[in-house]
Amino acid sequence: MTSADPPAGVSAGRQWSRSTWVRLTVISALVLAFALATTVALAWQLAGVQGRTAVDDRLLREHEVFAARAPGLLRGAGSGADAAGIADLERRFTAYLATQPGSAQHLTAIRLPGRPPLVTRLGPEPVVRLATEGRLPDGEPGRLVSRDTTAGDLRVLATPVNLDGRQVAVVVVYGSLAVADSEATRLTGGVALAALLAGLAGLAILALALRTATQPLRALHEAAERSRIGDLGVRVPDLGDRGDEVADLARAFNAMLDRLSTEIDSRTALFASVSHELRTPVAIARGHLELVESGSAADPSASLRLVGTELGRLSRLLDDLLLLAAADSDAFLVPSEVSLGRVVEEIRLRIVGLDLAGVTVESAPDQASPVLVDLDRALQAVTNLVVNARRHTPPQTAVTVTVRVDAGVLDVSVADNGPGIPPELRERVFEPFARRGRGSTGLGLAVVRAVALAHGGQVDLDTGAHGTAIRLRFGGGSGDP
Repeated sequence: MTSADPPAGVSAGRQWSRSTWVRLTVISALVLAFALATTVALAWQLAGVQGRTAVDDRLLREHEVFAARAPGLLRGAGSGADAAGIADLERRFTAYLATQPGSAQHLTAIRLPGRPPLVTRLGPEPVVRLATEGRLPDGEPGRLVSRDTTAGDLRVLATPVNLDGRQVAVVVVYGSLAVADSEATRLTGGVALAALLAGLAGLAILALALRTATQPLRALHEAAERSRIGDLGVRVPDLGDRGDEVADLARAFNAMLDRLSTEIDSRTALFASVSHELRTPVAIARGHLELVESGSAADPSASLRLVGTELGRLSRLLDDLLLLAAADSDAFLVPSEVSLGRVVEEIRLRIVGLDLAGVTVESAPDQASPVLVDLDRALQAVTNLVVNARRHTPPQTAVTVTVRVDAGVLDVSVADNGPGIPPELRERVFEPFARRGRGSTGLGLAVVRAVALAHGGQVDLDTGAHGTAIRLRFGGGSGDP
């Protein structure tokens, strides 16, 4: 890769974005083509129906014209029973056809007994060809019928001419459906051409719009690719006031990266602190063991006791770290129903076992209704608070543990009248390794908060020159201290 080549993630993002908008454009083009083809097909069907209807209307109109003029046309005519009568009728009908010369839509033919048909001068080309060849089909008197011929389908309307009670002629009007279909095809071709041009223009506009609309997705994908390889500083450009789903997705993605960056920074700091905290007791223990092993220790027994102390501290540190790591798992808590009296008794037993002086446990009268809590975890949190209060306050400081049940929730408060937590620690006292002095792991209060939050509860801190009070609620809503 040269310096001018884009990163692999960026190249992949561009390829993905192109394929996305091209794919959307192709799908849209297919939908548009289907819609236009359906429209053209419907237009052809409609034009065909209108053409056939126009042919029928023209034939019926010619029939009405002849019916209206027939009385005057036949007034005074011979009976048509002899040659003279037929010749008279032929002259009369020829004069009629001279005034009704046909059109591009119809041809009129008048059949007389023993004479060639009289036809109009004009007519549809297929019908004129049939008339020239003497192959015009017969119709059905008084009915519009279709006839299949070598020149295509014809519509035929035959009207008998009666004189003195006898039929002397038949007037037949012909229309060509092939001409109507040809006209429908021509009109449909124009519609199809217009639809094609409109479709191409619409497709070009749609492709441009899709290209523009998917540009944020390309930026989103490029950011995802770069964050995947560890660059969490990348962000999707601000889409301003778009207010659509893509803008919402971009904002959510940036917020996710912000959270990831914060979490990774926190974990990096935690790992650095863990490494430091683990390294110190290990280094101390190893140094004294080397002194003992080499025989240069001034007091081997004291060195071994110190090694034991540091290993114990290391064990507590690992236990607290394992507890914090498991705090988010479903198996972290095993809640059960316990009474207030049982909780108070267990707290007192632990205080006596740890030989913590100056600690008083107070409680409200035992209540009949039990509370749902993981007793071991809750006692661990309370014990951490008591040990922390006893360790970081003067010997004469009084520590009071108040236990009660509030709205079905176990509520424990540990208060002392000591000097309070130093101001520089108050904001981060519940964070891992926020130590107040040598001798603690710096994880005790972090464990307290983890246990309370795992119960769906909260931790409240009140500290100052008057002393420190930390209140735990094991349930009833969560919140950060």
